[in-house]
Amino acid sequence: MAEINSQTLLKMLKTAPSRVYFIYGKSVNDIEKCVNAIKKRTVSTDDELFNLHTFSEKDFSVSDFTAACQALPVFAENSLVIIHDLNTEKLLSDEIKEITATIQNLSDTNVVVFYFTGYDVCDGKKSPQNKAKKIADICAKIGSVCVCNPKTTLELAKDIEKYIKSIGGSIENADAQFLAQICGNDSLIIKNECDKLIAYDTVITRENIDLLTPQQLDSTIYELARSVQNLNANEALKIVENLFAMRIEPAAIIYQLSSTMMDLYRAKLAQTHAKTSQDIIVDFAYPPIFKFRVDNAFRDIYRFDITKLRNCIKVLSEADLQLKSEICDAAVLVETSIIRMMKTV
Repeated sequence: MAEINSQTLLKMLKTAPSRVYFIYGKSVNDIEKCVNAIKKRTVSTDDELFNLHTFSEKDFSVSDFTAACQALPVFAENSLVIIHDLNTEKLLSDEIKEITATIQNLSDTNVVVFYFTGYDVCDGKKSPQNKAKKIADICAKIGSVCVCNPKTTLELAKDIEKYIKSIGGSIENADAQFLAQICGNDSLIIKNECDKLIAYDTVITRENIDLLTPQQLDSTIYELARSVQNLNANEALKIVENLFAMRIEPAAIIYQLSSTMMDLYRAKLAQTHAKTSQDIIVDFAYPPIFKFRVDNAFRDIYRFDITKLRNCIKVLSEADLQLKSEICDAAVLVETSIIRMMKTV
């Protein structure tokens, strides 16, 4: 079976679920949504004690995995084996062979899920690494390989056009792209804004979007961090200019950018030590409303270097101190800090 996306996997679960799943990508929310849907489809809450077997990098052993996969369900139709963030490249070749052999010989009552949210199974590339690929290839032959990546602005714009049309409105593609961008490409925010805009006028225009839809500060700051990492000075300074036009205070920009860089730094440390996004949320007491910040950091952390992140945080710390202790041109200080960060990246 060819690679599928999260939407296809969720549809397949209703009619033709697979026995084996290999799920990875940059959209942590979509990955977790797929795993939860498989879990709900396979074992009931009452059956989890006997029929749900979970493994992480810390407690995984091939022998225990094989035993779990061979276990018959107890008073239920299925048993489920879930393996989270397995560092496949640390496994021996014989262990990979045993894993693939076990998968190929699953009974009709067993379901296996490999999924990755805190470990980059692709090591920054487009496809899984060598040993992971061997597992993924077997999963593709007898089950499903699902790649969960965030939709692009163009893809979201098409979704917006389709949704607006379905509820009796209309929007130009360029305006749909603009709406997606200022909503931070967040599907939930986009839907809420679409409902609000259609209630105001069935013909959604750029003017109405400007009037009714606030630009998401968190997502805008995140795009600023990306521009810094990509050394795109024009884009970074354009974002800063737009923030100033929105009357966002320079101190608030420095604060939000510092928070974003800290999210990325924590995610990088977690990735290095085989920790998950949930570990970060618990260890640093992130409120549930800020879970998306950790998910975004895990999605993009592979392009960031830890030393460069430290340097960026240092630049922002110095800028924050200067803002609070000296009389200076705050706007110029923000722009200067952006350029200084780029020199460290």
